[in-house]
Amino acid sequence: MELARAEQALHRACTLKHPFIRRDKQNALLDAADRAQHAADMHDPRELYNIVRRLAGTSSKALATLTHEDGSVLDASQAVMARWRRHFTNLFRAGHASQIEDVTCLPAGAKPDPRPAAEPAGCAGNEARNLIEGLEIFVVIQSLDGSSGVGEDALSALIVKTRGWHAAEIMSKIIHDIIYVRHVPLVWRGGKLVVIYKGKGMATDPDNYRGILVSDHLAKILTSLLQAHLNATYEKAVGVSQYGAVKHRGTAMASLVVRSFLDLCSARSWSCFVLFVDLSKAFDYAIREVVMGWMPDASSASLEEKRALLEKLGVPERASHHLAEWIDKTGGLLALSGADPAVCELVTSLHHGAWFRLPRDEPYVVSVSGARQGCKLGALVFNMIYSLALLMLKQELLDLGIILWVTNAPSSAFWGTQTTTTSCAADERLSPVFEVTYVDDECIFLAASSARAMMLAIPKLMSCLCTAF
Repeated sequence: MELARAEQALHRACTLKHPFIRRDKQNALLDAADRAQHAADMHDPRELYNIVRRLAGTSSKALATLTHEDGSVLDASQAVMARWRRHFTNLFRAGHASQIEDVTCLPAGAKPDPRPAAEPAGCAGNEARNLIEGLEIFVVIQSLDGSSGVGEDALSALIVKTRGWHAAEIMSKIIHDIIYVRHVPLVWRGGKLVVIYKGKGMATDPDNYRGILVSDHLAKILTSLLQAHLNATYEKAVGVSQYGAVKHRGTAMASLVVRSFLDLCSARSWSCFVLFVDLSKAFDYAIREVVMGWMPDASSASLEEKRALLEKLGVPERASHHLAEWIDKTGGLLALSGADPAVCELVTSLHHGAWFRLPRDEPYVVSVSGARQGCKLGALVFNMIYSLALLMLKQELLDLGIILWVTNAPSSAFWGTQTTTTSCAADERLSPVFEVTYVDDECIFLAASSARAMMLAIPKLMSCLCTAF
């Protein structure tokens, strides 16, 4: 009897699904028609072509759905787009602008027509001159990925690359002007935001998606040049334990370090403890002022106003005063690391009024926090901040004397030489080994001569971790 009722319920469900499928197809066609009309009004032949190709060669699919803040399901395209806009507005503590000119204004002293007859003395730094070398720009243009997505200007990288030296000469003049006024054009400070599902959690929850910035390829030329001139500063700031976000350092080496640590503990009959720390929304919550100093519209504010700004960005009240004074004193991590002032100002300008637009959405969303994922400088902004917390953690563990020390002898394997789990900072041959970083994922490991010693060390590690983060 139970089986019969179950079969009857299954048959009823299969019968009822057909109206829902027809409704999904109808909604998909109506949405395609709306997007086609919008593309026609905006004179966007690329989007029209993509819509026709999808209608001709692919089957209809149900509309993407998201959950509302109250838990209800949204399936209408406009409601889904509004939900995405609210999500990223809250995430980046952002505002909105209807036109690109409303995003921000020129900094004080900037000139609308920046090209000078001769370069002023203040712009004659080596870094600034090197940035505008035609050969360097040509190499950057040729390294653009022709298969990557186009930005707001719909200009493909292949078109830029085919212009060769002519494109390099034009970009050299533009970048020379940008360096002169220390002002990145507004259209190069943002781009389209593409959402990518992380592959875990419910697909209807916006928190389980990652926003990737797709900027114009011409803007990528400038960011590539800035990245090249900051690589040495960046690598020095993040240290030798950062893997995956540093040139020529893949995560395979980080995995080898962890496995070697486990093998060492097994060979010495030590107790070992490995802790993986996964930060939530790591790039999105990064505070740019720590790296670049105060933005132009906040540099002349009072200390109390700067404290209030940091608290709005998520800094606890007890730490906002010290952080505001530190930024005032040092000018940010880039300046503290000795980066060229011209490069520092360009990086600041690039992030001042940084914006993005969601596909088929009109308003510009202007973010005031976060390291832009998809931008070549995104990892630099986040990891230079992250390195500060890791440095604090390392110092705390060194003071407690619970870090593994190994002999710094490149000519021999470290597991066959002197190792100790006590503090030996006075011995210059020994180096502390306690963590590796996979971009924004941290792996911390402890070793102890006995299980009892390990049980005493773990609470100390957790306490230091909470203090640092």
